[in-house]
Amino acid sequence: MLKEIKKINKLSFANILGIIYAFIGFFSGVLFYLYFLIKTLLRTDMIITSWSSFLSNFSYVLISGLLVSLFSGIMAWFFSLLVASLYNLFARRVGGIKLEIENQDYKSKLFKNY
Repeated sequence: MLKEIKKINKLSFANILGIIYAFIGFFSGVLFYLYFLIKTLLRTDMIITSWSSFLSNFSYVLISGLLVSLFSGIMAWFFSLLVASLYNLFARRVGGIKLEIENQDYKSKLFKNY
């Protein structure tokens, strides 16, 4: 069975992609800053003399992770809103994405012996 995606709900698409990219941005921001934190800790010319300086560096890890996630989430939201708008514009003129979907009864396969 051939189905066509004629229109994408712009806000729904933007919200989902914004959340996904915010999570990706948070973890990449934390990993990025942890890399530089470890690189700083392993330097021989710089010695961390107290736990307070280490904790302040660790707070920078969390703050940078939050800032990167916020920025990437907001940017992904705007770009996905733009992409959904362009898709709806072009799908009206050219046609939407066509998907071939098999119509199967999964319940009958799953509970065949019952």
